[in-house]
Amino acid sequence: MGASPAIDHVRRTPIPTGIKYMTVHFVSHPVTRIALVDGSMDGLRQIDSFGSILGVRAAPFSDLDRLKAFTHSGYLAYIIDAPRLYTGHGQADRKIGDRLGKAAGESHVYLFYSRDERFNKLTAAYLEARLIDIAHGLGIALANGTRPFGPFPIISDDLEQLVQHAQILLQVAGFQRFEKARRAPASKRRRVSATADLHDVHVVEPDQTEIPADAVRKELVRGDLRAEGYQIGKRFLVMPGSNFAPLGKNWLSPENKRRREAIAAMDLFEPGLGVSGLRRLTAALDCKTMPIATKILTGEHTGPTWQVMPAAGEMS
Repeated sequence: MGASPAIDHVRRTPIPTGIKYMTVHFVSHPVTRIALVDGSMDGLRQIDSFGSILGVRAAPFSDLDRLKAFTHSGYLAYIIDAPRLYTGHGQADRKIGDRLGKAAGESHVYLFYSRDERFNKLTAAYLEARLIDIAHGLGIALANGTRPFGPFPIISDDLEQLVQHAQILLQVAGFQRFEKARRAPASKRRRVSATADLHDVHVVEPDQTEIPADAVRKELVRGDLRAEGYQIGKRFLVMPGSNFAPLGKNWLSPENKRRREAIAAMDLFEPGLGVSGLRRLTAALDCKTMPIATKILTGEHTGPTWQVMPAAGEMS
C-alpha cells in the first residue's frame, strides 16, 4: 500500500515565453500534458494524458468556484492539500472543503475528473479510498475520519491502474506530499486495521511515544494483570510492558473482538506467556478512548477502572 509509480526519469519540455502548455515525459508511463491557464503553477491548471481516462484540474482553494466552473458534470474525486490532508468524492455540484472550513487556508485543491462513463460513483469512491490508504500508510496527517468500504482494502487490478495514473497526474500538477513522505524516514506508527475509523487504534514504537506534560498517568490492576497508560485528552496511550489477557468470558462487541484479533496477529509481544496466560506488549497502543483500551487489554466487556498514579517525576 502506498507504492510509488515506477517513474525512472522525467523530462519537461521548456515553456517558451507566452506559451501556457508543457509536456511531461515519464519513462514507462504515458506522456502527460499540463495547461497553465493562468500562466503559472500557482494558478489554475489542467493536467491530462492520452494514456488515461483521468484528468486533474488544480487551483488554490480560494479559487475553488472558478475551478469548479471548468469542471463538467459527473463524478469527481479530490484532494485538498491542507495541513491535515482531506480526500473526498462526489458529484460535480457537491460542496468541496465544507468540512475543513478555515483549515483549508492557502491550500490547493486537486480535482480528478473523467468524461468516460466508467468513472462513476463506485470508481470515484475507490480512488478516494486508495488515496486515503496511501496517505495513511505514508504517515501523512488526515482530516478524514473514516475509510470508504470499511477497514480492509479491497484491491481491484483494473482500478489500480487509475490509482497509478492519479499519482502521476498529481505529481505533474504540483502535489508533492506523497513524494516528500516517501523520502522521509519511515514512520514507526501503524494502524490497527479493525474498524473503518482511521483514528481508532495505532501501534506506536517505544522510541516514538510522546507524552505531553498535562497527560494523566494511570494504572490498571486486575488479578495478575498489570497495565500502565496516560490519558491524553480524549485518547488513551497504553504503555509498553502492559499485560494483554486471553479472551474473557464477558461479551465483547464485534469491533472489540476484531481489535484484539488484529493486535494478537501483530508482532507486539515478548516471547512466551506469563501467569494466567498473560502476554506483555513491546509497543504502545494509542487508543481513541480509555474504554477501548480497557477492553483490548482485559478481553472483557466489563473490566476494572484505571487508577490515577503520581506522575513519573513525582514518584519517590
